[in-house]
This record gives sequence, structure tokens and C-alpha cells, in this order.
Amino acid sequence: MGRTLATKDTIIYWQSFRKLGAQHSDNVTVLSIGGGVNGHVDTCHGGFIVLDEALGNAAAIERPSDKVSMTVYLKVYYKKPVGTPSKVLCKAKVYKTEGREMWVSGTIEDGEGTIMATAESLFLVVEPVKPLEKL
Repeated sequence: MGRTLATKDTIIYWQSFRKLGAQHSDNVTVLSIGGGVNGHVDTCHGGFIVLDEALGNAAAIERPSDKVSMTVYLKVYYKKPVGTPSKVLCKAKVYKTEGREMWVSGTIEDGEGTIMATAESLFLVVEPVKPLEKL
């Protein structure tokens, strides 16, 4: 995400913050997105799923530092179109952990608190993938 989509027409800026809570942490991400992510005129493509990245960031905070977390499923509910260019707020929180499984929920909001999309996901904590040997 950070290298491929960090352009002046796609993700113009991305800043994440986290607030550590008693049981689980909150992750908040502010994005400025441009027309390079459009699926329709002045409208962000539904397949441009920043929620997977934002929810994954929340899972990364909760997992052991020597492991990685990978998306098992991501269910997105689109409420309103996200216009472009615009600034959006992604909120994500791990709400349940059980063994290697982490359930995360989140939202995309506009600058006035209107929820544009909601999501729920399951992440699995696994060993990091080892690079293939060079031939």
C-alpha cells in the first residue's frame, strides 16, 4: 500500500494513530484520496479496500511481535459512495481474540462523522513466510 498507492492522485497522505485501551487498542487512520482510485466519476472504486489495511493495522498491534496476521475474510457493507478527492477517517478495533484468531471491526467515515462503509474481518496469527531460496 505504502509504495504502490502513495502518489499525488491515489493516496495523497495516510496517517495512523492508535489509542491503547484496557483490553484492546483502537486504530484510527486519516487518508486523503484522489481521483486515481475512482471506479465512477468522482467516486472511489468499491474494490479500493483501505479497510483491509486499516483493520490489519489494528490486528498487527495486538499480535505477538514475532508473528504476522493475515486476513481470513473481510465483509464490507457499503453505506454511501465515497467521493473523490476527499479525506476519510478509518476506525478499526480488535474486539475479540481466541487463540490465533482475531476478530476486527471498522468503519470509513467522512469528515463530518457520516459512516460510508462498515467492515468486519477475521485475521489469523501465523508464522512469517520464509523467502524462497534463490535458484
